[in-house]
Formats: sequence, structure tokens, C-alpha cells
Amino acid sequence: MALFKRKDLEGKGLTADQIDYIMTESGRALAADYIPRASLQDEVDKALKDHKPDIDLSTNEEYLKVVGERDMLRALGSEDYAGVKPKFREAVYKLIDRGEKAEPIKDQMAKIAKNYEEYFIPEEDPGKGAPRFGADVSGGMPKGTQKSTFESVWGFGKKGDN
Repeated sequence: MALFKRKDLEGKGLTADQIDYIMTESGRALAADYIPRASLQDEVDKALKDHKPDIDLSTNEEYLKVVGERDMLRALGSEDYAGVKPKFREAVYKLIDRGEKAEPIKDQMAKIAKNYEEYFIPEEDPGKGAPRFGADVSGGMPKGTQKSTFESVWGFGKKGDN
């Protein structure tokens, strides 16, 4: 890629010898930093072969911590944790054994649910759909024949006159 175009240099009033000199020197400057396309892959392979990683990821504590957090976030979003209340999912995740010979997660979840039932969403809600705000409701619809006076409501007055 040339830095200058001959027409642009001619427009500036330069002679043909000056233009040739500028074009030759700019070509040399560009060629010093370029690698031919044919040898490019060889240079890349050589650089990769000579490069030694600065950090061994299999033993790096920071990397392993990030991998553990990633695995935890993936697990918490899975169906296995759907029955756990959101604020307790991390606590339940820490209680799960993930060793090679560990029980399946569903079995471990059942054991945890027995010991920590407050961590889990109840499967059956007996009053589901009906609001409950205290004692049972008693009474009935008002009757048109009954007087709604102070005496009749509080039971004052004559015994047979309600």
C-alpha cells in the first residue's frame, strides 16, 4: 500500500525525479515491516511453538474459583433447583456432594429437604387460591326482617323482640 499517489504528488508541483525518489523511499519503509504472505503461517507456527504460557490454568486458584462460580450459576438455573426458594439456592448448592461416587442430585435434594424444609417451596398448599387472614368467617347474609337498631345488635331490650 503506497503512502502517496503519483497524481497527488504531480498536483503539488514535484518533478518526475522527485516523485520517483519519494515512491522508492516510501516503498522501502513499508517493506521493512511487512512479511510475505507465503511465509506468514511459518512465522505464526514458530511463535506458537516458542510461546510458553505464563499461567498454568489447571492449578491457578483464581481461575478455578471463577470456574466454580460459573458451574454454580449454571446449576442454580437448572431444573434440579426449581423447587428451592431463590434465596436458599446457593446454600443448597454448597450442601450437595459432587464427587465421582456421589448420589444423584435428586436423591441428595430429597435428604436436604427433610432437614431444611424451609429452603424448599412446599409442593402442596392446602389453602391455595383462597386468601386467609385469620379466623374462619362466620355469619350470613343480612335478613330484611331483622331490625338493625342498637338494641337488636347488642341484645338490649325485651327478650323476645330481636
